[in-house]
Amino acid sequence: MENPIARIEKVLRDEIDVYSGLLALEEQKSGAIIDKDGRLMESISREQEALLSRVERLEEARVRLILEMTGNLPSDDAASVPTLTDIARRVDDSSAGRIVSIGMELKRLLSRLDSLHTTNRRLIEDNLEFYDILLSGLRSTASISTGYCVNGVEKSRVSGSMIFNKTV
Repeated sequence: MENPIARIEKVLRDEIDVYSGLLALEEQKSGAIIDKDGRLMESISREQEALLSRVERLEEARVRLILEMTGNLPSDDAASVPTLTDIARRVDDSSAGRIVSIGMELKRLLSRLDSLHTTNRRLIEDNLEFYDILLSGLRSTASISTGYCVNGVEKSRVSGSMIFNKTV
């Protein structure tokens, strides 16, 4: 059986691989947002969901290994799970250095992913705001013209009317 440190390292490296895939997809999503390609964004989002479910399994495995290594019983309180730094304090210097190094690489990757995700969310919000302004302008060009016919009855009609397909 593999030692617990090697298993934790493997899980962390697997997480780095998955998060690298998520980062690449998020970068593709930036292009799709800029190009206003909704179908590509939908496809990328599906791929991201699959990777996120894999991340969830890896996180559970990592926590399980850490708890197994430290002898702690599982708890619902996430703060009670020992950190990688806590694990590094309990092992030899070589293993500690590897774990901390992998943990820092994962943390940098997550920071980049979070920053790009925030940027993409802002791009989407800006695009939606632009379309709202555009639609408001188009709606304001359609107005009701009223007047009276020869019989003295008010007639109304919409001038510059438009039909919007909201299903697309």
